[in-house]
Amino acid sequence: MARHDILIRNGKVIDGTGKPPLGAEVAIRGDRIVDVGPNLGEADHVIDAKGKVVAPGFIDPHAHLELLLLLQPDSSEYVAQGITTAVNGNCGHSVTPYESKRVLEYHYRNGLISIDFRNKAGGRSWKDLSGYIQAVKDNGGTAINHATLLGHGTLRWSVMGGALDRPPTEEENKELERLVAEGMEQGAVGMSTGLAYIPSRYATTEEIVDLTRTVAKYNGVYASHIRYYLGIEEATREAIEIGRRSGARVQVSHLHMGEVGAYKAIDEARAAGQPVLADTIPQSTGHLVRGDRLIQFIMTMTPELFDVGVEGVLEAIKTLEGRKRIAQVEPFFSHDPNDVYIVNTGDEKVEARTVADVAAEKGLTPQDLMFDLLLERETGVTFWFGRNRKDTGTDFPPAEVIQYPWMGPGSDVLMVEQSDPTGWYELMRPGCIVHFFRQARARGVSVEEIIRRMTSMPAEHFRLQDRGVLKKGAFADVVVFDPDELYYPSRDEVDYRTSRHLVKGMDRVIVNGVIVLENDVQNDRRPGRMLRRG
Repeated sequence: MARHDILIRNGKVIDGTGKPPLGAEVAIRGDRIVDVGPNLGEADHVIDAKGKVVAPGFIDPHAHLELLLLLQPDSSEYVAQGITTAVNGNCGHSVTPYESKRVLEYHYRNGLISIDFRNKAGGRSWKDLSGYIQAVKDNGGTAINHATLLGHGTLRWSVMGGALDRPPTEEENKELERLVAEGMEQGAVGMSTGLAYIPSRYATTEEIVDLTRTVAKYNGVYASHIRYYLGIEEATREAIEIGRRSGARVQVSHLHMGEVGAYKAIDEARAAGQPVLADTIPQSTGHLVRGDRLIQFIMTMTPELFDVGVEGVLEAIKTLEGRKRIAQVEPFFSHDPNDVYIVNTGDEKVEARTVADVAAEKGLTPQDLMFDLLLERETGVTFWFGRNRKDTGTDFPPAEVIQYPWMGPGSDVLMVEQSDPTGWYELMRPGCIVHFFRQARARGVSVEEIIRRMTSMPAEHFRLQDRGVLKKGAFADVVVFDPDELYYPSRDEVDYRTSRHLVKGMDRVIVNGVIVLENDVQNDRRPGRMLRRG
């Protein structure tokens, strides 16, 4: 019997298919699992997994790491959770097309990256998906695996020359179809839309269907941040309709678990034979947005300012007409001012108080207070939107929703820049896996079923070949952990001034046969790969 590189013994093997646990060993040689069974011999490195679960590495179907990989390839928030593969390019935001400088400019104008990050990342260049993949490799690789979606927003903005509220011309349509086909041929796993964002929100259902037909020809997935402004159930039905008419598999992105009607719509579509999945953010405490980044977001949601830039936003904020217009279109200003907190100010007079409270004290409207603070402080104020969300109590999520076997977690961790960690962040999403385990188990979902939804289910949907299962010949993406020992701070424990919290409790994380984490400590190895559709 040949000697193995790694042998995992004495653990409870949950293979990712939903089957009951096995009392077996897992043998790894090179980047593959060479066997799963009893008495598999000896190895250079033996892991004693007594009392722990051995499972496939988790797959996150909703990530935004595509640009972060160029400057922070460690992906620590993902590794700490046991995520060994992330699907990037969601919500219509893509690494293509054309020159990378244009892609970086799009991300900046959408508030996704800071101007400093845009300038630093500009040192790496590419012209298409293959070029981006090579740029990541040239940068030293990644800690985990990554698959990539093509982003409709970036494509439309680039081809049409801006955020234009009109249909593409015949020539522009041909170029969009060409670019989608090119990206799919170069390994993309599908196309995403951000239909609540500029410019994708200008696209009709028919426009999206036409492009998604090209995705379907290459056996790809249509993933959508849906048109929430239509109502979540109606917007979900649009995503289902796009999949039905185009023939593509559908992934409904970050679908709120409280929207029972939307989940019933998906279940009806699946009963009719349509391949539709949904991912959900298990728990959130809302966005924390520093003043200068909020100014960027205003630019992203205000059509007349999208192509003008930050200076145009600042000028608009100085006028009554500009303030009224911005408040109409930027959703951050529609939050209940009693649930928007002013933080990270260093000023005890306003710190951790609500916008409603401070505005009343100053004799201002809540919106005018926010605009005034933006002009006065910019980087010296952070607004915390949605701190007191009601969807985190003991009665959430609804038992009916958590039982759907086609729904799993998607972290949607924000693009937090390590060089600027407090510009834009969220406190709970880096604990996505822990929250989903807790919620699903509390509603009677078995550990093996929870793991299936985070492994073989997304692997099959996105056609990630030989991923998401523990079997002979599969790639050796493996996690070793005790579900009862996984820990992430609760809402009451988390410190809003600290933007970076990591899951604790992972014993081992193995990516392509290489250990990248042991006992919560990540090393500097980068065995991750850019995955192609299988």
